[in-house]
Amino acid sequence: MLEFVADTAREAGLEDYRLAVHVGQGAGQTVLHLHWHILGST
Repeated sequence: MLEFVADTAREAGLEDYRLAVHVGQGAGQTVLHLHWHILGST
């Protein structure tokens, strides 16, 4: 999965980025699922 994230970030033109993963009720979800955020560095 991390290779996919790195490829996606590179395709978006990002060299440096942060990755956030949210899952579960503690993340504020009412429909439980895994999702990732690729956050470009500024």
